[in-house]
Amino acid sequence: MAEGKAVGIADGQVIALRKMVGALLHKRFGDLPAPVAQCIAQAAKDDLEQWFERSLDAPTLAAVFADDKTPG
Repeated sequence: MAEGKAVGIADGQVIALRKMVGALLHKRFGDLPAPVAQCIAQAAKDDLEQWFERSLDAPTLAAVFADDKTPG
């Protein structure tokens, strides 16, 4: 039971991160291209955390994903 709860909490954190990254990028750079939105929707927690940090001061949308295979 505790393991299921932990998985649920982790899933909830990833969902929240996806929303935060998407909202921040939309606020900074406008409407997101479909491939970027799709990538965010499928991303793992580590990637989302990295993109969130980069998005705080990245000069362009492409710079957020500079080292990744994500279209930007």
